[in-house]
Amino acid sequence: MFLEELRDIHNLEPVLYFGIGPHETHRSDNLREFYAHRPLEPIETRFPMIETFREDIDVKSIIEEEWGIKLPRMYAMGFSHANCGGRCVRGGFQHYAQLYNVWPDRYALQEEMEENFRRDFEKNVSILKKDGGPYTLREYRERMDREGVENFLKIPDETVPCVCSFS
Repeated sequence: MFLEELRDIHNLEPVLYFGIGPHETHRSDNLREFYAHRPLEPIETRFPMIETFREDIDVKSIIEEEWGIKLPRMYAMGFSHANCGGRCVRGGFQHYAQLYNVWPDRYALQEEMEENFRRDFEKNVSILKKDGGPYTLREYRERMDREGVENFLKIPDETVPCVCSFS
């Protein structure tokens, strides 16, 4: 359901809750600003984990052990986030190595999407960046195939985690 439908059809005022922690306050600032500038009416955003806790806590354990809610399977598969079914356009090198290792078919779809975008818009851009320039998913896959994907699974990502949800 789209946010506009909540207002226009159902006469409800949407409030978006984001589960990001105190170490990601910069993301809350970006999200607040983004939704405050919606074309017709701003949308209220709330960040209960930032508003409630001064420091990060083991939220995953609380969710599973105290609340009895099973986490999305992507966490057990080694992903640091369970967004977009692994096809996050803001993912970094480790994320895409994990995607290629676990779901090569999804990696292939993402690689194809990136290539189509580059071709259709005639832009030399890519999801990944290396040495300040584009580094395509095809280039990365070819390197992982040559050197072994297992060598890329623990590379720390320097990219900012995504701000998905409607942005």
